[in-house]
Amino acid sequence: MERTAFGKRLEQIRIEKKLSLLKMANLCGIAVGHYSTIEAGTRNLSYDTLLRIADGLRIPLSDLVRYDKAPEYPKYDDETNNLIALIAPLPTDARKCVLKIVQSFSDFLG
Repeated sequence: MERTAFGKRLEQIRIEKKLSLLKMANLCGIAVGHYSTIEAGTRNLSYDTLLRIADGLRIPLSDLVRYDKAPEYPKYDDETNNLIALIAPLPTDARKCVLKIVQSFSDFLG
């Protein structure tokens, strides 16, 4: 897949998820300037960067680099996107802890 097609695919996914460039870059752990050049198709990507993007989006790398139309992913409201953006950069153990807290709170609310 050429760089511009991949960049358009990323932009499409970002817009479907209602994420700003900044939120998307933060989810992926990439500087916003670097991320914007990826979407513009002006930057070559390393495998590590591809993995960070797929992980930030919580989608398989194979879905990210497919040649056909980008798959549909859930669209979230702004509050949910903000919560995801806050939690995504945390280490795995911290995310698991936050998940337990949220599950307990959800159980409490019934």
